[in-house]
Amino acid sequence: LTYYHDIPHGRANAYLLSKFLEIEMKYLPDEVETIINLLGFNDINDLDNYIKELLPPANINIETNTLNFYASRAIASKNVNNLRHEISMDELVYIMKSIE
Repeated sequence: LTYYHDIPHGRANAYLLSKFLEIEMKYLPDEVETIINLLGFNDINDLDNYIKELLPPANINIETNTLNFYASRAIASKNVNNLRHEISMDELVYIMKSIE
């Protein structure tokens, strides 16, 4: 989003955070629950609603083949190695589809 759509990095992360945490909940439920609770939210949906209130819509429409390209770039990056589990292309595309 930052490289191809000129969205500031922090804002781009915020747009993707809720769906990322949904994926993480499958692998690290206790850790995600702790994060959500420490932030003062009841669940990921509450966090997502709060983020949507704070941020303007991204106002970009990304086609499926472009999402797949972005996901392939992300999965090949060294940052993915920082996760405590493997992440699939389908999971990355799911996260990126959350952009509104």
